[in-house]
Parts: sequence; C-alpha cells; structure tokens
Amino acid sequence: MPGFRIGRIVAGYAAFTHHLGLYPDSGSVIARLSVELAGWKTSKSGVLFPPAHPLPVPLVHRILDLRLAEIAAIGR
Repeated sequence: MPGFRIGRIVAGYAAFTHHLGLYPDSGSVIARLSVELAGWKTSKSGVLFPPAHPLPVPLVHRILDLRLAEIAAIGR
C-alpha cells in the first residue's frame, strides 16, 4: 500500500472500485476518533469514503496529528 513516512510509516492510502481509504499505521487512531468519525465507514485500521465525498481537511489533520504524536512518543 502506498503511504507516507516520517521516520516511521504515518499513513497509507488506497483506491478501490467504490471507495477510497486512509489508513494511519496504528491500531488506536481510528478507535480514538470514534466520535469524530461517526457517519464515516471505518475499519479497525482506517476510514473509508466515496470519491464524491472526501474527508474534510480538518479531519485528515486530526487523524495525522494523532498518528504523528504516537510516532513522537515511540521515539522517546
């Protein structure tokens, strides 16, 4: 899966026939954002959305900020 790395993998992304996915490389980010992600289809590892309805930029920032905070904590 393609993705972004800053020292460690931050997040991956994927395109499927009927949806796109954003996958923070974490077992806890999606669970921690359950309230903010209400209304979006989620899995244990990511959030799925149709191309016609992309994730709002502030929500993407929130997902990535949490993942980057995890990476920083691991590095300590």
